[in-house]
Amino acid sequence: MAGRRQRQGRSTLGSLVTWLVVIAVIGAGYLFIPKWWDYQQMKEISRLVASEWHLSENRGVARARLLRELENYGMPYYIPDTACRFEKDTQTSRVLYCEWNADVTIPFIEYTRMQTYTITTEVNRMGKVTQN
Repeated sequence: MAGRRQRQGRSTLGSLVTWLVVIAVIGAGYLFIPKWWDYQQMKEISRLVASEWHLSENRGVARARLLRELENYGMPYYIPDTACRFEKDTQTSRVLYCEWNADVTIPFIEYTRMQTYTITTEVNRMGKVTQN
């Protein structure tokens, strides 16, 4: 009868590296996912506002909708109500441009990085909304 093979355990260094990677991924998620989520919500808000602008054909009405939606979505303080501009208004399309900055501070090393977010929302004369 052949000898039984013993299963080798993981090395302590390999386990340590695995845990460090897991902690780094969780930390990055903690820092960046809330900003990404705010960006996604602002894309939806700008879609709604551009559609309102198209339907009402009035910047003032669309601006009021923007302010209402920012409050309804509970957008954070770093996205001001002046983040969006009504850029272009022609017979064929209307363009809403939103831009804001967000600081991401990495704890313990006190490193702050500023990120700029931009959304360009265009609605054509048929009411089709496109974003980039």
